[in-house]
Amino acid sequence: YLSSAASDVYKRQVPEEKTGQVSDKEDDDLLAGVELSPLRPVNACKILGPFDEPADAKNIIGKLSSMGFEPVVRPKESKVFRDYWVYLPGKGRKQARKAVRLMKENKLRDFYVYSDNNYLVSLGTFKTVKRMEKRLTELKKVGFDPVVEKRYRTRVEHWLDLQYAVKDDEKLQALVDETDGLQMVTGSCMNVAAQ
Repeated sequence: YLSSAASDVYKRQVPEEKTGQVSDKEDDDLLAGVELSPLRPVNACKILGPFDEPADAKNIIGKLSSMGFEPVVRPKESKVFRDYWVYLPGKGRKQARKAVRLMKENKLRDFYVYSDNNYLVSLGTFKTVKRMEKRLTELKKVGFDPVVEKRYRTRVEHWLDLQYAVKDDEKLQALVDETDGLQMVTGSCMNVAAQ
């Protein structure tokens, strides 16, 4: 504890803490000699697409260029649904023969036995859930318990990266609205930043 005399000396040596508020005079002092510039619109990145080929984006690139934008084409791999594959896991030649015999007896068609995969029995591929479920129903009535695997393929899509000022939101949205299948998302424009 400090004596009252020592406390008075301490108070004179330690300045009072500021509360974060700055007076107009202090504000002017802080900004003395600093060149101020007007606020600029904040830039953001938008990504438009997808396009199957870079050439498919040509029309949109032309429209964006005429609006003052400089889009950059960027390829991106994505997974796209291919089909549902219905099969009986490979459990050896004997089990595959038994399954084939049972399917023939019940007049079930469209199957293929893969001998190089421990005699896996493929029971078909289907693009729609409805057709796949119909096949499952047929197989379960006979006593099979097949596996369904959702399969995908990799495809390369092309997207347009562009920087824009927030004030341009309406122009870009109008372009998206008038173009079938065109999507616009906010994201990271790595290619634009590198220019």
